[in-house]
Amino acid sequence: MKKFLILSLLSVSFFSCTENARVKSWGGTGDVILENKKLITMTWKEGNLWMLTRNLKSTDDLDIYNFEEKSSFGMIEGTYIIRETRK
Repeated sequence: MKKFLILSLLSVSFFSCTENARVKSWGGTGDVILENKKLITMTWKEGNLWMLTRNLKSTDDLDIYNFEEKSSFGMIEGTYIIRETRK
């Protein structure tokens, strides 16, 4: 019964947090689609993901970026995949 209760509490806390918090705290993968935007840089500020972008030019190539965490112990590491698209 204790295992069920602990598992239930972990499940509720995992699914109730935002994608940013889940990827940063628990690891896993998150996706960001940038429509008509070019990624310049990105960073974390507390639990928020900040991205510097500019408008996509017609001559720009579309890129896919992997923003990966490398933790000290290598246990819980998150990744954001950022995809640039034209719409």
